[in-house]
Amino acid sequence: MRSQGRGVTRVVGLNDRKVEVRVPVDDPFSVLPENVRAELKSRWRRPCEDLFSYLAERHPDTLLLLIEKGDMAPADLTYAAELAGRIVGSQGVLLRLLADGSPVVREGAIYGLAERLAGGVSGVREKLLRVASRDPSPAVRAAAAAVLTP
Repeated sequence: MRSQGRGVTRVVGLNDRKVEVRVPVDDPFSVLPENVRAELKSRWRRPCEDLFSYLAERHPDTLLLLIEKGDMAPADLTYAAELAGRIVGSQGVLLRLLADGSPVVREGAIYGLAERLAGGVSGVREKLLRVASRDPSPAVRAAAAAVLTP
């Protein structure tokens, strides 16, 4: 689970077990400056790949803020992370996502970091090597290995 998110944690029953599930808040844009928030909400009703692509190109700092402070579902966060890889200097945010509790988010961070890896950013290759050998998810390990293979 993302510790920085503001979502509510609910306990649900699953096969006679209790499981905590974080449910995102209704408005992940609430962390953004009002002018940007209004612009985004006029074009998109909810987070989506087109929105993240737009932010990466036109408002890169806003996309990084949304990734760090917004409260998005893992499926949305993975797309945001992939597209954040286009942003010079995004590696700090993406490297932190490698510790996210959701394998799909970690995988998105890997694909975003692949962009920074191509740019020769220091520390990225070493971290991806560690993920490729130690992540608990086979899919995440495979993704890391794939981006490390020329």
